[in-house]
Amino acid sequence: MVLATALPLILCALIASKFIAARFSLLFRQKLPPGPSTLTRILDSQSNEPMAVKLRRWSQTYGGIMSIMDFAHFGEPTIVLSTVRAALDLLDKKGSIYSSRPRNILAGEICYRGFKGPLQPAGDRFRKFRTIMNTALGVEASKSFRSIEDFENKLLLRDLILEDDSGKHRPCIRLPYVPLLVHASITWVQSILHFPPAQKNFSFNTRGDLVDHFPILLRLPKLLQWFRMKARKQGEKEERFFSDCFNRSKEAIDRGQSVLGAITPALGKQERFGWSNSEIAGILSSPYIAGVSTTRGSFDAFISAVLLKPEVMKKAQAGIDSVVGDDTMPNFEDSHSLPYIRAIVKETLRWRPPIALGIAHATTEDDVYEGMFIPAGSTVIGNIYAITRDTEVFPEPEEFKPERFIDNPDPIFKNYNLTFGFGRRICPGQHIASDQLFLFVSRMLWAFDIVPLESITKPSSQMHRGPGSPAPPPYKLVPRREITRSMILEHAIDAERELELWESYSWDDATK
Repeated sequence: MVLATALPLILCALIASKFIAARFSLLFRQKLPPGPSTLTRILDSQSNEPMAVKLRRWSQTYGGIMSIMDFAHFGEPTIVLSTVRAALDLLDKKGSIYSSRPRNILAGEICYRGFKGPLQPAGDRFRKFRTIMNTALGVEASKSFRSIEDFENKLLLRDLILEDDSGKHRPCIRLPYVPLLVHASITWVQSILHFPPAQKNFSFNTRGDLVDHFPILLRLPKLLQWFRMKARKQGEKEERFFSDCFNRSKEAIDRGQSVLGAITPALGKQERFGWSNSEIAGILSSPYIAGVSTTRGSFDAFISAVLLKPEVMKKAQAGIDSVVGDDTMPNFEDSHSLPYIRAIVKETLRWRPPIALGIAHATTEDDVYEGMFIPAGSTVIGNIYAITRDTEVFPEPEEFKPERFIDNPDPIFKNYNLTFGFGRRICPGQHIASDQLFLFVSRMLWAFDIVPLESITKPSSQMHRGPGSPAPPPYKLVPRREITRSMILEHAIDAERELELWESYSWDDATK
Protein backbone atom coordinates (compact mmCIF):
# COMPACT_ATOMS: atom_id res chain seq x y z
CA MET A 1 0.00 0.00 0.00
CA VAL A 2 2.81 2.41 0.86
CA LEU A 3 4.59 1.57 -2.40
CA ALA A 4 1.41 2.16 -4.40
CA THR A 5 0.96 5.55 -2.79
CA ALA A 6 4.58 6.57 -3.27
CA LEU A 7 4.93 5.30 -6.85
CA PRO A 8 3.22 8.32 -8.54
CA LEU A 9 5.41 10.69 -6.53
CA ILE A 10 8.54 8.76 -7.47
CA LEU A 11 7.58 8.82 -11.15
CA CYS A 12 6.91 12.58 -11.04
CA ALA A 13 10.27 13.19 -9.35
CA LEU A 14 12.07 11.09 -11.95
CA ILE A 15 10.38 12.92 -14.82
CA ALA A 16 11.14 16.31 -13.26
CA SER A 17 14.77 15.42 -12.57
CA LYS A 18 15.18 14.13 -16.11
CA PHE A 19 13.78 17.41 -17.48
CA ILE A 20 16.00 19.50 -15.21
CA ALA A 21 19.08 17.47 -16.09
CA ALA A 22 18.32 17.79 -19.81
CA ARG A 23 17.79 21.52 -19.40
CA PHE A 24 21.08 22.11 -17.59
CA SER A 25 22.87 19.88 -20.09
CA LEU A 26 21.51 22.07 -22.89
CA LEU A 27 22.65 25.21 -21.08
CA PHE A 28 26.17 23.88 -20.59
CA ARG A 29 26.42 22.72 -24.22
CA GLN A 30 25.15 25.99 -25.67
CA LYS A 31 27.00 29.29 -25.68
CA LEU A 32 25.18 31.80 -23.50
CA PRO A 33 25.98 35.50 -23.97
CA PRO A 34 29.06 36.49 -21.94
CA GLY A 35 28.60 38.20 -18.62
CA PRO A 36 30.08 38.87 -15.18
CA SER A 37 30.63 35.89 -12.92
CA THR A 38 29.03 35.59 -9.52
CA LEU A 39 32.36 36.48 -7.90
CA THR A 40 32.70 39.57 -10.07
CA ARG A 41 29.23 40.71 -9.07
CA ILE A 42 29.88 40.09 -5.39
CA LEU A 43 33.12 42.04 -5.45
CA ASP A 44 31.36 44.84 -7.32
CA SER A 45 28.41 44.94 -4.95
CA GLN A 46 29.92 47.71 -2.83
CA SER A 47 29.47 50.21 -5.65
CA ASN A 48 26.78 52.82 -5.10
CA GLU A 49 26.02 53.04 -8.80
CA PRO A 50 22.39 52.79 -9.90
CA MET A 51 21.76 49.40 -11.47
CA ALA A 52 21.28 50.83 -14.97
CA VAL A 53 24.70 52.49 -14.79
CA LYS A 54 26.35 49.36 -13.44
CA LEU A 55 24.84 47.20 -16.19
CA ARG A 56 26.00 49.68 -18.80
CA ARG A 57 29.51 49.61 -17.37
CA TRP A 58 29.54 45.83 -17.45
CA SER A 59 28.28 45.86 -21.05
CA GLN A 60 31.38 47.83 -22.04
CA THR A 61 33.39 44.78 -20.95
CA TYR A 62 31.10 41.91 -21.99
CA GLY A 63 29.28 43.40 -24.97
CA GLY A 64 25.89 44.78 -25.96
CA ILE A 65 24.16 41.54 -25.03
CA MET A 66 25.23 39.81 -21.83
CA SER A 67 23.85 37.20 -19.47
CA ILE A 68 23.67 37.10 -15.69
CA MET A 69 22.90 33.87 -13.86
CA ASP A 70 21.88 33.73 -10.22
CA PHE A 71 21.16 30.79 -7.96
CA ALA A 72 17.51 31.71 -7.42
CA HIS A 73 16.74 31.49 -11.15
CA PHE A 74 19.34 28.94 -12.22
CA GLY A 75 18.56 27.73 -15.72
CA GLU A 76 16.71 30.96 -16.53
CA PRO A 77 19.36 33.66 -16.97
CA THR A 78 18.81 37.39 -17.13
CA ILE A 79 19.77 38.75 -20.54
CA VAL A 80 20.71 42.44 -20.64
CA LEU A 81 20.51 44.35 -23.92
CA SER A 82 22.56 47.55 -24.10
CA THR A 83 22.60 48.54 -27.78
CA VAL A 84 19.93 49.83 -30.13
CA ARG A 85 20.53 47.04 -32.63
CA ALA A 86 20.24 44.21 -30.11
CA ALA A 87 17.07 45.67 -28.59
CA LEU A 88 15.37 46.16 -31.96
CA ASP A 89 16.53 42.81 -33.35
CA LEU A 90 15.17 40.86 -30.40
CA LEU A 91 12.38 42.81 -28.71
CA ASP A 92 10.92 44.32 -31.90
CA LYS A 93 11.67 41.93 -34.74
CA LYS A 94 11.26 38.77 -32.66
CA GLY A 95 8.40 40.08 -30.57
CA SER A 96 6.47 36.83 -30.93
CA ILE A 97 8.87 35.09 -28.51
CA TYR A 98 10.25 38.08 -26.55
CA SER A 99 7.01 39.71 -25.40
CA SER A 100 6.14 37.82 -22.26
CA ARG A 101 6.89 38.95 -18.70
CA PRO A 102 8.78 37.26 -15.87
CA ARG A 103 6.60 36.07 -13.05
CA ASN A 104 5.91 39.02 -10.76
CA ILE A 105 4.56 37.74 -7.49
CA LEU A 106 4.48 40.79 -5.23
CA ALA A 107 3.09 43.31 -7.70
CA GLY A 108 1.43 41.27 -10.41
CA GLU A 109 -0.17 38.53 -8.34
CA ILE A 110 -0.60 39.83 -4.79
CA CYS A 111 -1.03 43.58 -5.22
CA TYR A 112 -2.89 43.69 -8.55
CA ARG A 113 -4.27 40.12 -8.71
CA GLY A 114 -3.25 39.68 -12.33
CA PHE A 115 -5.28 42.66 -13.59
CA LYS A 116 -2.41 44.96 -14.64
CA GLY A 117 -1.85 44.56 -18.37
CA PRO A 118 1.81 45.69 -18.41
CA LEU A 119 2.69 42.89 -15.97
CA GLN A 120 0.70 40.11 -17.62
CA PRO A 121 2.58 37.30 -19.39
CA ALA A 122 2.05 36.76 -23.10
CA GLY A 123 -1.24 35.12 -23.92
CA ASP A 124 -4.89 35.78 -24.60
CA ARG A 125 -5.35 38.05 -21.59
CA PHE A 126 -2.51 40.33 -22.64
CA ARG A 127 -3.71 40.43 -26.27
CA LYS A 128 -7.09 41.69 -25.08
CA PHE A 129 -5.44 44.38 -22.98
CA ARG A 130 -3.28 45.46 -25.91
CA THR A 131 -6.30 45.65 -28.22
CA ILE A 132 -8.12 48.00 -25.84
CA MET A 133 -5.08 50.20 -25.21
CA ASN A 134 -4.27 50.57 -28.92
CA THR A 135 -7.88 51.51 -29.62
CA ALA A 136 -8.07 54.09 -26.83
CA LEU A 137 -4.54 55.55 -26.89
CA GLY A 138 -3.30 55.16 -30.47
CA VAL A 139 -1.99 57.99 -32.65
CA GLU A 140 -5.40 59.32 -33.66
CA ALA A 141 -7.28 58.42 -30.49
CA SER A 142 -4.73 60.26 -28.34
CA LYS A 143 -5.63 63.53 -30.05
CA SER A 144 -9.03 63.43 -28.37
CA PHE A 145 -7.30 64.23 -25.05
CA ARG A 146 -5.70 67.42 -26.30
CA SER A 147 -8.44 69.71 -25.04
CA ILE A 148 -8.02 68.57 -21.44
CA GLU A 149 -4.22 68.67 -21.87
CA ASP A 150 -4.56 72.27 -22.98
CA PHE A 151 -6.70 73.24 -19.97
CA GLU A 152 -4.50 71.45 -17.43
CA ASN A 153 -1.35 72.98 -18.90
CA LYS A 154 -2.79 76.48 -18.52
CA LEU A 155 -3.51 75.79 -14.85
CA LEU A 156 0.04 74.51 -14.46
CA LEU A 157 1.48 77.73 -15.90
CA ARG A 158 -0.64 79.70 -13.46
CA ASP A 159 0.60 77.66 -10.50
CA LEU A 160 4.20 78.08 -11.60
CA ILE A 161 4.00 81.84 -12.10
CA LEU A 162 2.38 82.28 -8.69
CA GLU A 163 5.08 80.25 -6.91
CA ASP A 164 8.48 81.94 -6.69
CA ASP A 165 10.21 79.03 -4.94
CA SER A 166 11.39 76.60 -7.62
CA GLY A 167 11.72 73.92 -4.94
CA LYS A 168 7.92 73.88 -4.77
CA HIS A 169 7.43 73.53 -8.54
CA ARG A 170 7.70 69.74 -8.61
CA PRO A 171 4.32 69.15 -6.88
CA CYS A 172 2.80 71.79 -9.18
CA ILE A 173 4.12 69.89 -12.19
CA ARG A 174 2.84 66.55 -11.00
CA LEU A 175 -0.67 67.28 -9.81
CA PRO A 176 -2.30 68.89 -12.87
CA TYR A 177 -1.50 65.83 -14.96
CA VAL A 178 -2.93 63.25 -12.57
CA PRO A 179 -6.50 63.98 -13.74
CA LEU A 180 -5.46 63.62 -17.35
CA LEU A 181 -3.81 60.26 -16.74
CA VAL A 182 -6.83 58.87 -14.91
CA HIS A 183 -9.02 60.33 -17.62
CA ALA A 184 -6.98 58.61 -20.31
CA SER A 185 -7.13 55.37 -18.37
CA ILE A 186 -10.79 55.08 -17.63
CA THR A 187 -12.98 57.96 -17.03
CA TRP A 188 -14.55 61.35 -17.46
CA VAL A 189 -13.40 62.48 -14.01
CA GLN A 190 -11.46 65.75 -14.17
CA SER A 191 -9.97 66.72 -10.85
CA ILE A 192 -8.51 64.49 -8.16
CA LEU A 193 -8.20 66.20 -4.83
CA HIS A 194 -5.84 65.38 -1.94
CA PHE A 195 -3.95 62.81 -3.95
CA PRO A 196 -1.25 61.18 -1.80
CA PRO A 197 2.13 62.58 -2.85
CA ALA A 198 4.20 59.49 -2.14
CA GLN A 199 2.29 56.29 -2.88
CA LYS A 200 4.44 53.19 -3.12
CA ASN A 201 4.11 51.93 -6.66
CA PHE A 202 4.45 48.16 -6.80
CA SER A 203 4.02 47.96 -10.58
CA PHE A 204 7.65 48.28 -11.59
CA ASN A 205 9.10 46.21 -8.75
CA THR A 206 9.70 43.37 -11.22
CA ARG A 207 11.30 40.42 -9.42
CA GLY A 208 12.57 42.93 -6.89
CA ASP A 209 11.20 41.43 -3.67
CA LEU A 210 12.47 38.37 -1.82
CA VAL A 211 9.36 36.37 -2.72
CA ASP A 212 9.97 37.07 -6.42
CA HIS A 213 13.37 35.38 -6.08
CA PHE A 214 12.15 32.60 -3.79
CA PRO A 215 8.53 31.69 -4.66
CA ILE A 216 8.73 28.83 -2.15
CA LEU A 217 7.92 31.50 0.47
CA LEU A 218 4.33 31.31 -0.79
CA ARG A 219 4.15 27.90 0.91
CA LEU A 220 4.39 29.58 4.29
CA PRO A 221 1.10 30.01 6.15
CA LYS A 222 -0.40 33.30 4.98
CA LEU A 223 -0.10 34.76 8.45
CA LEU A 224 3.69 34.36 8.16
CA GLN A 225 3.96 35.89 4.70
CA TRP A 226 5.17 39.29 5.89
CA PHE A 227 5.39 40.63 2.32
CA ARG A 228 1.73 40.07 1.55
CA MET A 229 -0.11 42.53 3.77
CA LYS A 230 1.34 45.83 2.49
CA ALA A 231 1.03 44.81 -1.17
CA ARG A 232 -2.51 43.53 -0.71
CA LYS A 233 -3.64 46.70 1.11
CA GLN A 234 -2.18 48.89 -1.62
CA GLY A 235 -3.92 46.84 -4.30
CA GLU A 236 -7.25 47.00 -2.49
CA LYS A 237 -6.97 50.76 -2.06
CA GLU A 238 -6.22 51.32 -5.74
CA GLU A 239 -8.96 48.90 -6.76
CA ARG A 240 -11.55 50.88 -4.77
CA PHE A 241 -10.38 54.11 -6.34
CA PHE A 242 -10.39 52.91 -9.94
CA SER A 243 -13.62 50.95 -9.45
CA ASP A 244 -15.32 54.15 -8.31
CA CYS A 245 -13.90 55.95 -11.36
CA PHE A 246 -15.22 53.16 -13.56
CA ASN A 247 -18.68 53.12 -11.96
CA ARG A 248 -19.15 56.87 -12.31
CA SER A 249 -17.98 56.80 -15.90
CA LYS A 250 -20.33 53.94 -16.69
CA GLU A 251 -23.19 55.91 -15.13
CA ALA A 252 -22.31 58.83 -17.40
CA ILE A 253 -22.44 56.56 -20.44
CA ASP A 254 -25.78 55.16 -19.31
CA ARG A 255 -27.08 58.74 -19.15
CA GLY A 256 -26.05 59.20 -22.76
CA GLN A 257 -22.99 61.37 -22.11
CA SER A 258 -19.91 61.17 -24.29
CA VAL A 259 -16.94 59.77 -22.39
CA LEU A 260 -13.30 59.73 -23.46
CA GLY A 261 -10.70 57.20 -22.37
CA ALA A 262 -10.45 53.44 -22.62
CA ILE A 263 -13.73 52.65 -20.91
CA THR A 264 -15.91 52.91 -24.04
CA PRO A 265 -14.01 50.32 -26.13
CA ALA A 266 -13.61 48.13 -23.03
CA LEU A 267 -17.34 48.08 -22.33
CA GLY A 268 -17.97 47.33 -25.99
CA LYS A 269 -15.91 44.15 -25.65
CA GLN A 270 -16.76 43.29 -22.04
CA GLU A 271 -19.07 40.39 -22.82
CA ARG A 272 -16.87 38.99 -25.58
CA PHE A 273 -13.74 39.18 -23.40
CA GLY A 274 -15.50 37.91 -20.28
CA TRP A 275 -14.36 40.78 -18.08
CA SER A 276 -16.01 41.78 -14.80
CA ASN A 277 -16.36 45.46 -13.93
CA SER A 278 -13.55 45.14 -11.37
CA GLU A 279 -11.28 43.58 -13.96
CA ILE A 280 -11.93 46.43 -16.41
CA ALA A 281 -11.19 49.02 -13.73
CA GLY A 282 -7.91 47.33 -12.81
CA ILE A 283 -6.80 46.68 -16.37
CA LEU A 284 -7.55 50.20 -17.57
CA SER A 285 -5.71 51.91 -14.73
CA SER A 286 -2.36 51.06 -16.34
CA PRO A 287 -1.76 54.40 -18.13
CA TYR A 288 -2.19 56.23 -14.83
CA ILE A 289 0.10 53.87 -12.90
CA ALA A 290 2.83 54.24 -15.52
CA GLY A 291 2.32 57.91 -16.24
CA VAL A 292 2.43 59.86 -12.99
CA SER A 293 6.13 59.46 -12.23
CA THR A 294 7.34 59.40 -15.83
CA THR A 295 5.57 62.65 -16.73
CA ARG A 296 7.16 64.60 -13.90
CA GLY A 297 10.53 62.99 -14.60
CA SER A 298 10.51 64.28 -18.18
CA PHE A 299 9.60 67.78 -17.02
CA ASP A 300 12.47 67.75 -14.51
CA ALA A 301 14.85 66.57 -17.23
CA PHE A 302 13.84 69.41 -19.54
CA ILE A 303 14.40 72.04 -16.83
CA SER A 304 17.82 70.56 -16.05
CA ALA A 305 18.74 70.51 -19.74
CA VAL A 306 18.04 74.17 -20.42
CA LEU A 307 19.82 75.19 -17.22
CA LEU A 308 22.89 73.36 -18.50
CA LYS A 309 22.48 74.53 -22.10
CA PRO A 310 20.93 78.04 -22.15
CA GLU A 311 21.81 78.31 -25.85
CA VAL A 312 19.21 75.61 -26.51
CA MET A 313 16.60 77.73 -24.72
CA LYS A 314 17.48 80.85 -26.74
CA LYS A 315 17.36 79.00 -30.06
CA ALA A 316 14.00 77.45 -29.20
CA GLN A 317 12.55 80.79 -28.09
CA ALA A 318 13.56 82.42 -31.37
CA GLY A 319 11.70 79.71 -33.26
CA ILE A 320 8.61 80.04 -31.09
CA ASP A 321 8.53 83.83 -31.42
CA SER A 322 8.74 83.64 -35.21
CA VAL A 323 5.77 81.27 -35.36
CA VAL A 324 3.30 82.40 -32.66
CA GLY A 325 4.44 85.91 -31.68
CA ASP A 326 3.95 87.63 -28.32
CA ASP A 327 0.22 87.49 -27.79
CA THR A 328 -0.57 83.83 -28.53
CA MET A 329 0.46 80.71 -26.65
CA PRO A 330 1.83 77.82 -28.71
CA ASN A 331 -0.69 75.06 -29.31
CA PHE A 332 -0.78 71.61 -30.84
CA GLU A 333 -1.56 73.12 -34.25
CA ASP A 334 1.87 74.78 -34.18
CA SER A 335 3.76 71.50 -33.81
CA HIS A 336 4.69 71.10 -37.47
CA SER A 337 6.02 74.68 -37.55
CA LEU A 338 8.24 74.11 -34.50
CA PRO A 339 10.70 71.34 -35.47
CA TYR A 340 13.26 72.44 -32.89
CA ILE A 341 10.71 72.08 -30.08
CA ARG A 342 9.87 68.60 -31.32
CA ALA A 343 13.59 67.83 -31.32
CA ILE A 344 13.89 69.07 -27.71
CA VAL A 345 11.04 66.75 -26.70
CA LYS A 346 12.76 63.74 -28.26
CA GLU A 347 16.17 64.64 -26.87
CA THR A 348 14.71 65.15 -23.37
CA LEU A 349 13.20 61.66 -23.50
CA ARG A 350 16.51 60.21 -24.76
CA TRP A 351 18.80 62.15 -22.41
CA ARG A 352 16.92 61.22 -19.25
CA PRO A 353 14.66 58.18 -19.80
CA PRO A 354 12.29 58.18 -16.79
CA ILE A 355 12.36 54.38 -16.38
CA ALA A 356 16.02 53.54 -16.91
CA LEU A 357 15.67 49.75 -17.10
CA GLY A 358 12.18 49.63 -18.57
CA ILE A 359 10.06 46.65 -17.53
CA ALA A 360 11.63 43.26 -18.09
CA HIS A 361 10.52 40.99 -20.95
CA ALA A 362 10.66 37.19 -20.90
CA THR A 363 11.25 34.64 -23.64
CA THR A 364 8.71 31.92 -24.42
CA GLU A 365 11.00 29.85 -26.67
CA ASP A 366 14.68 29.05 -27.02
CA ASP A 367 16.48 31.40 -29.40
CA VAL A 368 19.92 31.88 -30.89
CA TYR A 369 21.22 35.37 -31.65
CA GLU A 370 24.58 35.90 -33.31
CA GLY A 371 25.68 32.47 -32.13
CA MET A 372 24.57 33.06 -28.52
CA PHE A 373 21.92 30.85 -26.92
CA ILE A 374 19.00 32.53 -25.13
CA PRO A 375 16.88 29.89 -23.38
CA ALA A 376 13.12 29.99 -22.96
CA GLY A 377 12.13 31.53 -19.63
CA SER A 378 14.97 34.04 -19.67
CA THR A 379 14.33 37.48 -18.23
CA VAL A 380 15.31 40.03 -20.89
CA ILE A 381 16.08 43.60 -19.79
CA GLY A 382 16.30 46.36 -22.36
CA ASN A 383 18.57 48.76 -20.46
CA ILE A 384 17.03 51.94 -21.85
CA TYR A 385 19.63 54.06 -20.09
CA ALA A 386 22.42 52.22 -21.93
CA ILE A 387 20.53 51.93 -25.21
CA THR A 388 20.00 55.70 -25.36
CA ARG A 389 23.76 56.06 -24.82
CA ASP A 390 24.74 53.73 -27.66
CA THR A 391 27.55 55.80 -29.17
CA GLU A 392 27.14 54.18 -32.59
CA VAL A 393 23.70 55.76 -32.81
CA PHE A 394 23.99 58.72 -30.42
CA PRO A 395 27.50 60.26 -30.50
CA GLU A 396 28.34 62.26 -27.37
CA PRO A 397 25.36 60.73 -25.59
CA GLU A 398 25.75 62.72 -22.35
CA GLU A 399 25.45 65.99 -24.25
CA PHE A 400 21.97 67.45 -24.64
CA LYS A 401 21.85 68.03 -28.42
CA PRO A 402 18.38 68.41 -29.96
CA GLU A 403 20.11 69.01 -33.31
CA ARG A 404 20.68 65.27 -33.64
CA PHE A 405 16.95 64.93 -34.39
CA ILE A 406 16.74 67.74 -36.97
CA ASP A 407 16.35 66.62 -40.61
CA ASN A 408 17.52 63.11 -39.74
CA PRO A 409 15.78 60.60 -42.04
CA ASP A 410 16.81 57.58 -39.95
CA PRO A 411 13.56 56.02 -38.61
CA ILE A 412 15.15 55.74 -35.15
CA PHE A 413 15.34 59.55 -35.04
CA LYS A 414 12.34 60.46 -37.17
CA ASN A 415 9.96 58.30 -35.13
CA TYR A 416 11.92 58.23 -31.90
CA ASN A 417 10.32 56.01 -29.25
CA LEU A 418 13.17 54.02 -27.65
CA THR A 419 12.38 55.59 -24.28
CA PHE A 420 8.92 54.01 -24.28
CA GLY A 421 10.01 50.39 -24.57
CA PHE A 422 9.98 47.88 -27.38
CA GLY A 423 7.84 45.67 -29.56
CA ARG A 424 4.47 44.53 -28.33
CA ARG A 425 5.25 45.90 -24.86
CA ILE A 426 5.86 49.49 -25.92
CA CYS A 427 4.05 51.99 -23.70
CA PRO A 428 0.54 52.52 -25.11
CA GLY A 429 0.45 56.05 -23.68
CA GLN A 430 3.54 57.25 -25.56
CA HIS A 431 1.58 59.64 -27.81
CA ILE A 432 -0.15 61.35 -24.87
CA ALA A 433 3.18 61.62 -23.04
CA SER A 434 4.84 63.23 -26.06
CA ASP A 435 1.91 65.63 -26.48
CA GLN A 436 2.15 66.67 -22.82
CA LEU A 437 5.86 67.31 -23.09
CA PHE A 438 5.48 69.30 -26.33
CA LEU A 439 2.93 71.60 -24.73
CA PHE A 440 5.00 71.99 -21.57
CA VAL A 441 8.26 72.75 -23.39
CA SER A 442 6.77 75.13 -25.96
CA ARG A 443 4.72 77.14 -23.47
CA MET A 444 7.40 77.29 -20.80
CA LEU A 445 9.87 78.71 -23.32
CA TRP A 446 7.26 81.03 -24.81
CA ALA A 447 6.47 82.42 -21.34
CA PHE A 448 9.74 82.31 -19.37
CA ASP A 449 13.47 82.54 -19.33
CA ILE A 450 14.60 79.69 -17.08
CA VAL A 451 17.55 81.10 -15.15
CA PRO A 452 19.76 79.29 -12.60
CA LEU A 453 20.02 80.89 -9.16
CA GLU A 454 23.58 79.68 -8.83
CA SER A 455 26.40 79.10 -11.28
CA ILE A 456 26.41 75.65 -12.85
CA THR A 457 30.06 74.84 -13.38
CA LYS A 458 30.15 71.05 -13.01
CA PRO A 459 28.79 69.29 -16.09
CA SER A 460 29.44 65.94 -14.43
CA SER A 461 27.20 66.71 -11.46
CA GLN A 462 24.23 64.52 -10.55
CA MET A 463 21.88 66.52 -12.75
CA HIS A 464 24.07 65.85 -15.78
CA ARG A 465 24.91 62.17 -15.48
CA GLY A 466 23.15 59.04 -14.33
CA PRO A 467 19.68 57.60 -14.94
CA GLY A 468 16.39 59.11 -13.96
CA SER A 469 15.62 62.77 -13.45
CA PRO A 470 16.73 64.21 -10.12
CA ALA A 471 15.28 67.56 -9.16
CA PRO A 472 16.97 70.36 -11.09
CA PRO A 473 19.13 72.88 -9.18
CA PRO A 474 17.41 76.06 -7.93
CA TYR A 475 16.17 78.26 -10.75
CA LYS A 476 13.95 81.23 -11.41
CA LEU A 477 11.21 81.68 -13.99
CA VAL A 478 11.53 85.17 -15.46
CA PRO A 479 8.53 86.28 -17.58
CA ARG A 480 9.72 87.25 -21.04
CA ARG A 481 7.12 90.00 -21.58
CA GLU A 482 5.22 92.46 -19.46
CA ILE A 483 1.93 90.86 -20.49
CA THR A 484 3.01 87.27 -19.76
CA ARG A 485 1.69 87.17 -16.21
CA SER A 486 -1.70 88.67 -17.06
CA MET A 487 -2.10 86.41 -20.12
CA ILE A 488 -1.34 83.27 -18.11
CA LEU A 489 -3.81 84.23 -15.37
CA GLU A 490 -6.53 85.06 -17.92
CA HIS A 491 -6.03 81.76 -19.76
CA ALA A 492 -6.20 79.92 -16.43
CA ILE A 493 -9.56 81.53 -15.61
CA ASP A 494 -10.92 80.37 -18.97
CA ALA A 495 -9.49 76.87 -18.42
CA GLU A 496 -11.09 76.59 -14.99
CA ARG A 497 -14.41 77.63 -16.49
CA GLU A 498 -14.11 74.86 -19.08
CA LEU A 499 -13.08 72.31 -16.49
CA GLU A 500 -16.12 73.07 -14.35
CA LEU A 501 -17.97 70.90 -16.85
CA TRP A 502 -15.93 67.97 -15.57
CA GLU A 503 -16.47 66.28 -12.25
CA SER A 504 -14.19 66.68 -9.25
CA TYR A 505 -13.16 63.64 -7.28
CA SER A 506 -11.27 62.89 -4.08
CA TRP A 507 -8.85 60.02 -3.59
CA ASP A 508 -9.49 60.25 0.16
CA ASP A 509 -13.24 59.76 -0.29
CA ALA A 510 -12.77 56.80 -2.64
CA THR A 511 -10.28 54.90 -0.51
CA LYS A 512 -11.75 55.24 2.96
